[in-house]
Amino acid sequence: MLSLLLLSFVMMTDTLQQSRQDDGLPTDTLPEIVVIPDSLLPVDHIIRENMEKRNGIRVPTVSDVLDRLSPGLSDKIMHPFAVKERKHERRKQRHIKVLEEYSRVKTFDELLRQAYEQQLIEDSLERIRKNK
Repeated sequence: MLSLLLLSFVMMTDTLQQSRQDDGLPTDTLPEIVVIPDSLLPVDHIIRENMEKRNGIRVPTVSDVLDRLSPGLSDKIMHPFAVKERKHERRKQRHIKVLEEYSRVKTFDELLRQAYEQQLIEDSLERIRKNK
């Protein structure tokens, strides 16, 4: 539809003619334009085919909008008494976080090995300084 309007506007500006009135002042006159609906641009056909394939534009539901704004909000609205399940999920996430932090802590053997390697590096640097 938009392309038809643009096409007709372009055709109107191309065929703009000036003529003289009886009093000698120039006036703009436009010829009559007939728009045929079957004469669409190739782009319009492609857009229409894609729209038919997709069954139109998908309009997001209220739940989609709420989830985009605040994840889990539509669940809280639809299931207001699911407090126990949400509490269980929060505890589970907290426990997983604690376990991940615990797994990142180095063991005594790792700390001892790291200290031993650091001491070897310091000793080798000290020997190099003495030899110079």
